[in-house]
Amino acid sequence: MARGECSVYYARCMRAIHEGRFAEALQTAELLDQRGFQLPTSILSRLLKEFANMRDLKAGRRISSLITSSGQAANPILVDRLIRLFSLGGSLTEALQEFCRLPEKDKHVWTSIISAHAKHGQGHKAMDLYHQMRQSHVQPDVYTYAAILNACACCSALEEGKLVHTHILESGLKSDIFLGNCLVDMYSKCGSLEAARRVFNEMSQRDVASWNAIISGCAHLGNPEEALYLLKEMQRKGIKPDKYTFVPTLKACGSVGAVDEGGLIHAQIRMHRLEADLYVGSALVDMYAKCGHVERAYQVFQEMPERNVVCWNTMISAYVQVDLVEDALNLFNTMQKEGFEPDRVTYLSILKACSSSSTPDQGKSIHAQVCRSGLDLDIFVGSALVDMYAKFRCIDEALAVFLKLPKRDIVAWNAIIAGYAQCGNAEEALKLFESMQKEGLKPDKLMYVTILKACGNMAALDQGKLMHVQLRKNGLESDPFVGGALVDMYAKCGRIDKACQAFRQISEQDAFLWNSLIAGCITHGYANKALELFRQMKIEGLMPDKVTFVSALQACAQIGALVEGKLIHSQLRATGLDLDLSVGSTLIDMYGKCGCLDEACQVFFNLPQRTLVLWNAMINGYAQQGHGQVALGLFEKMQQEGLKPNHVTFLCVLSACSHAGLVEEGYELFGSMQESFSITPTMEHYTCMVDLLGRAGRLNEAHAFVSNMAVQPSAAVWISLLGACRTHGDVELGKVSFESLVKLEPTNASAYVLMTDIYLAATRQEDKVQRRI
Repeated sequence: MARGECSVYYARCMRAIHEGRFAEALQTAELLDQRGFQLPTSILSRLLKEFANMRDLKAGRRISSLITSSGQAANPILVDRLIRLFSLGGSLTEALQEFCRLPEKDKHVWTSIISAHAKHGQGHKAMDLYHQMRQSHVQPDVYTYAAILNACACCSALEEGKLVHTHILESGLKSDIFLGNCLVDMYSKCGSLEAARRVFNEMSQRDVASWNAIISGCAHLGNPEEALYLLKEMQRKGIKPDKYTFVPTLKACGSVGAVDEGGLIHAQIRMHRLEADLYVGSALVDMYAKCGHVERAYQVFQEMPERNVVCWNTMISAYVQVDLVEDALNLFNTMQKEGFEPDRVTYLSILKACSSSSTPDQGKSIHAQVCRSGLDLDIFVGSALVDMYAKFRCIDEALAVFLKLPKRDIVAWNAIIAGYAQCGNAEEALKLFESMQKEGLKPDKLMYVTILKACGNMAALDQGKLMHVQLRKNGLESDPFVGGALVDMYAKCGRIDKACQAFRQISEQDAFLWNSLIAGCITHGYANKALELFRQMKIEGLMPDKVTFVSALQACAQIGALVEGKLIHSQLRATGLDLDLSVGSTLIDMYGKCGCLDEACQVFFNLPQRTLVLWNAMINGYAQQGHGQVALGLFEKMQQEGLKPNHVTFLCVLSACSHAGLVEEGYELFGSMQESFSITPTMEHYTCMVDLLGRAGRLNEAHAFVSNMAVQPSAAVWISLLGACRTHGDVELGKVSFESLVKLEPTNASAYVLMTDIYLAATRQEDKVQRRI
């Protein structure tokens, strides 16, 4: 190419660059190179800068060829820009190749390659390069240290960060405010708030970035009160906050429910005209939501001039957190109508919302969307789907999702195993637990709790003991969370001795653990032991809660411990819990079973409102003591006050009729269940009627009633009739009842005892008759 022609192309290249036609400029530069023209560094550098901003990797590769062909591959300025381009384009491999081809590397090139790896989350590689730089005797500068501190923060490499801190001190850059800010940020992100505070306090100068770094560290490391204090201190010293100050302080307000403080910060945000900022707006929505002010959160959300998927996710999550499922689902639909594509976080929130809804149809629809997006293979979304289907008891669908996952971690296994346990299939849950371990996965605390719960629910004591052995080996026996599940498992299996032993091994015994143990004692008839534990709990200085008091009252009711029951009642008065409806119901039941109906009435009428549960408790109290007419009177009064009886109410009034011998009234009530109240009788109601007729000696009527039942009689019905035959000495009907009972339950010991008693009574009667003759 002639010199004149080269000049024309050169001018054309420069004009294209000046006018922003960079593709044309690159094409012209390649033409100049092909014609043997030596491209100046200025053109190559400018092209690299512009294509780096566009993240254009193809252009970067073309320019790299131009640099090589023009003999400038050793130019550190151009290599530095190439590294930046490939880094911004996401090709660290090519960035590193360009770096390695450079024979002499200055601190700028080293800093670029270290920074590139740090920004892409490859902190450990960045650290390796940093050490290579030092071994090459190239002195890092402020920007190198900043890059490597960022790398340490990315991968929580605290010890490496401390070493870099030492290098900074040795380099004489201790007083540099930029590096001081980077150190505070690094220590905070590595979880060492104490070191971050120390660096911050030692800084001779601080700017807004310094305060933001320490405030953010406090907010993210569980010290929100200090974050809020530092905001005030910062302003007192005349430092003007920016959006990076407000975002972590709003997070701090949300974590402690400080809505008033959050409102004041909101006012400052308005004053600084930052409410339109996307990230500040999202932080405001999140703060109000976490403080329980969802309407205010939605108002902020609506006022945002610009929204991204993060904003939508924050608002949807806010609704889910307070169980406003319909609002969450509506917002999810609106989000898509406005052109926003749900991401993993969106689906995790909305699947949780679906789990709380009353029907699985919405969840299945969301599942179809997840599949179309390809996120059904995501481990987190897949686990959420498994959890949702399990909560709907659609265990086959849950298993299908689980088996489709390409990789199953502990979260996914927890979801499917918990699903089987929740659906009452503890045996399958245990099998899956074994399969998980065969695949080499180690159970976590949540998994052990789920399995122990499954063992307790199916009274699988042997499997529970095997779990106990594993817990001991893994040092989890004394963990309050896991140990509590172990106590509960032994208690549900009726091994109160083992439950007490496990309880004593736990390092911190809270009210929940005591309640589990006490409840287990009551369930298996160890009422005296339950009361002993209740007294011991108070001796050890732990204040009983509502659940503890209710359990203690149930224990008193079991054994008729009236004196202890009254003492507990006085303690409830002192705490104000005597006016709680669930406590009141238990007090009424306790006094009723102890025969103190006047005290039961006093509790009943002192309560702030009288629910159906309380009326049922009162009716049952009178029924158990044989005051049938009073119980029926209460039944009528309850309806006069506008309360509709339920199936429990009818059990109570039928029991009252049975104890008082009110046969006709019982018939009338049983008939009115379906006719007047549309309540289908359960097996318990049929058993009550058989008991009523049997106690009254109307055995043939009782047998006819059983023969005409709308459902197949259960063992309980035949036992009731067989018991009545023993009471009234009816051998023939006793035989019929016995034969029917053993067909249902051949090993039922009560059947054989009752029939033996009937025969013995009949034999004794025959002997008496013969002696008289």
